[in-house]
Amino acid sequence: MISEYGLGRESHEELVDVFLQFSKANQDLIKALRELYCCERNNDVDDIIHHYNLAIKEEVFLKVIKWLFIMEDIIYWHYRGREFLFNLLFYNYNLLLRNGEISRNFRRLQDLERAMRRMGLEWQIC
Repeated sequence: MISEYGLGRESHEELVDVFLQFSKANQDLIKALRELYCCERNNDVDDIIHHYNLAIKEEVFLKVIKWLFIMEDIIYWHYRGREFLFNLLFYNYNLLLRNGEISRNFRRLQDLERAMRRMGLEWQIC
């Protein structure tokens, strides 16, 4: 069942691929993801989903991401894990908008920050 939502490999690369696939169909997904990342709307995923009228696959994706954000907050209490995950998705979304490159992953936060600067993107924090 989880594979029909594009999930199952449990990797950042998979999350990027699913996010980019869903973003092509609904450009509001990046706005919904940003609200989730910044804990807006009382961090209520259902409220965010309703506001942007997202499909069931997008809903499942956002609920998985919310869980991952919580996990990252517990493991990396200084919020850098949450920042890394959101900025990885944000970076690849911008790659897709600019030239359709394939998704990339970074092992170190500093490498992602450097790549974003080279692209003229600001590191996203709330």
